[in-house]
Amino acid sequence: MKRALALIIILLLASANTLSVYCHDFSPSEVFSLRIYSSKPMFSIPKPIVYNYTIYATGGQGSDVVAVSTDGKVLWSQNVGGFIATPLLLVPDVPLSPTKKEAWVIALTEAPELRALDAFNGGLRLYGVALPSTSAGIQPAYAGDGRTVFLPLQSSIQAFDVRSRSELWFKNLTFRINFLKNLGDSLLVLGRNDLALLSPKGEIIWERKLNQRIEAFGASSSYLAILLENKTLVLMDAKKGTHLSKMDLSNQLGYSVPSGEFQIVGGAAVLVGSSGVIYQVDLKKMEIKRSIKTWIEPVKQPIIMENALFYFGKGLVREYHFPLGIMLSEVRIEGGIGSDPYIFKDPKNRGYGIALFDYSGVLHLIRFPELTIKILDLKEESGGYLIEGYVCSTASSGSRESLRIYTLDKDANQVGEKAIGSIGPGECSARFSTLLPGKGAIGLILGDFKFPPNAVIGMSNEEWTSIKPGVTVTTTTRPAVIPSLSFESPESVIVGEKFTVRVRGINGWNFTKLTLKLTGSGIDEVTKEISSSYGEEFEAELESFARSVSEDTRILLIGDGSVLRDEMLYMRIEKGKIIESVESPSSLNLNESLDLNVTLVNRYRDGEQFIVRAELGNSSDEKMTMPLAAGESQTLRFSIKPKVNGSLQLLISVLLSNGTKIEESSKPVVVVRPPPVTQTTQNFTTTSATSAIPQIRMEYLMAAALLLLSLAVALLLMRPRPPKKRVEVIAPIPREVPEVVETPKVEEVPEAEEYHEEIPLGWESIEEKIEAPEIPEVLPEEVAPEIPEVPPEEAPKAVPIELMESIEREIRELNMKIEEIKSRLADIEELLGFELSPYRLVDAESSLVTAELRLKEGNYEEAERLVNSVKQSLKVLTEEIKEAEKIFRENWGAVENRIDIMLRVWGKAPATMLTMVPPSFRIAALERFMRMHKEKKLELRGDELVLISE
Repeated sequence: MKRALALIIILLLASANTLSVYCHDFSPSEVFSLRIYSSKPMFSIPKPIVYNYTIYATGGQGSDVVAVSTDGKVLWSQNVGGFIATPLLLVPDVPLSPTKKEAWVIALTEAPELRALDAFNGGLRLYGVALPSTSAGIQPAYAGDGRTVFLPLQSSIQAFDVRSRSELWFKNLTFRINFLKNLGDSLLVLGRNDLALLSPKGEIIWERKLNQRIEAFGASSSYLAILLENKTLVLMDAKKGTHLSKMDLSNQLGYSVPSGEFQIVGGAAVLVGSSGVIYQVDLKKMEIKRSIKTWIEPVKQPIIMENALFYFGKGLVREYHFPLGIMLSEVRIEGGIGSDPYIFKDPKNRGYGIALFDYSGVLHLIRFPELTIKILDLKEESGGYLIEGYVCSTASSGSRESLRIYTLDKDANQVGEKAIGSIGPGECSARFSTLLPGKGAIGLILGDFKFPPNAVIGMSNEEWTSIKPGVTVTTTTRPAVIPSLSFESPESVIVGEKFTVRVRGINGWNFTKLTLKLTGSGIDEVTKEISSSYGEEFEAELESFARSVSEDTRILLIGDGSVLRDEMLYMRIEKGKIIESVESPSSLNLNESLDLNVTLVNRYRDGEQFIVRAELGNSSDEKMTMPLAAGESQTLRFSIKPKVNGSLQLLISVLLSNGTKIEESSKPVVVVRPPPVTQTTQNFTTTSATSAIPQIRMEYLMAAALLLLSLAVALLLMRPRPPKKRVEVIAPIPREVPEVVETPKVEEVPEAEEYHEEIPLGWESIEEKIEAPEIPEVLPEEVAPEIPEVPPEEAPKAVPIELMESIEREIRELNMKIEEIKSRLADIEELLGFELSPYRLVDAESSLVTAELRLKEGNYEEAERLVNSVKQSLKVLTEEIKEAEKIFRENWGAVENRIDIMLRVWGKAPATMLTMVPPSFRIAALERFMRMHKEKKLELRGDELVLISE
């Protein structure tokens, strides 16, 4: 039993974490260094940003946003589904309601798309906001109003409202953008050789083109200083863009200058070149005012905060007292300075913080105090060390405060303290001398604030900080896991629609059974239970139904009955179009009833009852629907008889039960007055008065005409017939003539003479001369002549007007849908790298053209068949696009993680193992992963992505 217990204790100790307490603090110093990137970046690293003692930086493979506290703890990490192409931007005061604001982190991906995350917990606030073009790769600018950000694209600027998710304005420029700076009342935009000033509304105030490449620039409210490639400093009026003066600095700056922005302080430009000398150039006189020699080649332009100037050399950060030019301290950075630094005031520690990356992707935080001890003389005596020096302050505001100095021995125990006077902001004063018994350190106490030790005596700074006299504490607790919860939801949902919220997170709570609850005043409440071990990742999907307009949808994470997280979804539930369709003829005759069908879909509020009013001219009709559930439809039938003719508007209005009008729709209807039937008046000679025939309907006139025509035909048939003239039929002559019969002579051929009815026809020769022999009319005996009956010509089938209008409307809607699909295809195909169903869209367009031709020919059945075929084809294509967007945008982080795990474990990623991806997109997913991770040696062999070992 004892052996088993001992074995358990050994195992616990083997898996324990060792925590050490260090007592040897020092300032200035590096607070922490933390690896954020999973491997050494092969691209330029965006600079980190700091807000409310939290550092926000890119990490992972370049597609993660990571939040780190200023004491080095990772608060959260969120994958945004694409490589982040620019430095992050923080908008600190996005208004959510009149009383609530929230800080958002803005990231631009190479897709190009805009993402916004909650700075507190990393929850997605904006997702899938497409940008007009690729980002310029520089940090966006913030307008300071809680809503507007200026997005620098390759050769254009877009002003975007992050709260309403809408574009405010868009401005194309004639050059590629390299720098962007918000001057408060204007935007300064610089390219390689060009620069322009824009108003906050996107109007160009002035634009200039230079004959040299721009290497660096500085801007203030009055001046604009441009350093050209030939090291000429050009001064311009920032408001007008006019040239003021210039100065040649080629002898002072050296062969190269760190690019970017340099500062203008007190009318002087502060910049440095490869010579390692910091120059202050008076812009009014265009002369060098002061210089500070550093003897170290710079990698960035210096940055000034209050009275401190921070100089960035190769592998170090150095602090100078800017007004006096005195070097105060320096901190070395292993790995060099690989990103632009971010400097912030640290009131809590009465100093300054600098966050930056080294070249290997490690995040560093360095802290400098606002009070620094400068040692003038140090003598080692028998009793210890005699120290003489003074104190410099880099603060710019505050009152004069009392100052004391304290001493520490080598074990960091305080051995002495004495007052040395007082000091004010920005001063270098308070000379002192003190005796330190043995090796140790000295520090300062300003008022009631005690600074960490600032000067080490008898040893180096590295030796002091490396001493670990504190107690080593060994714990057997499991490693701490930072809990996280993120979600993806649509930006807006229409009442009556279903929607899905995807939730993912890491279980950092002491519960294995977790409950996710989706709740809100406008949706169906949904609850889902999940099982997850401590430290395990979890994913879930919650499907709900929108019932009414709201903006208070929330997601709760519950463990053992207690709410662990309560997050608001920034998803709007909006009302949609209520009038689904209006079916009515486009024309009718006056005094005829207009029959129409109005179909409504309740996209307003669950259980709502609507009043529908139909108006045409001075006539109207009104009906009420039954109470409709959200998404439920009802068709109402109206019958209206117009009282006026002409081109009228059929107006359909939808009102609530209290009479509030919420929607209306109109449709043109032509009301035709039948043309009057006029008859010619007949004048009678017996009287001087004329009689007018009253107007008769056209149908009656046509019937009367047909009756008269029938009577005329009957009279013709019944007219007296002329006497019948009998004609004796001569027997046919036999074909064979007997040889004994001689052929009679021509003159002896008997001629037929005109006969009378009582005289029989004979063969006697008739000598009477007939001037015009009449051909006898042969009539069938006792058979009345019949009028041939001509079958009536079949009239072409009349196409119903409602059907034609319906097909025309569907063709227009399908054409609009094709244009919408084209824009979505262009976006998604850029992610995929190949065309998605290239022939389906072409076939749909050609089918619609054919349908229009068939409709004009009157073949509406064929037109309707083609339209239905296009509908089905576009439906299939839309589903493919949705599936592609789901895989390559919404869930790309999970797909990318799966591929990365397979490559690390197996050295290859087979397409067949990507079960979360549809088979048609698996190869495309592998190809996209290979394009995004060019730093890895990858090769696509058949249906496998193989990691090639070096």
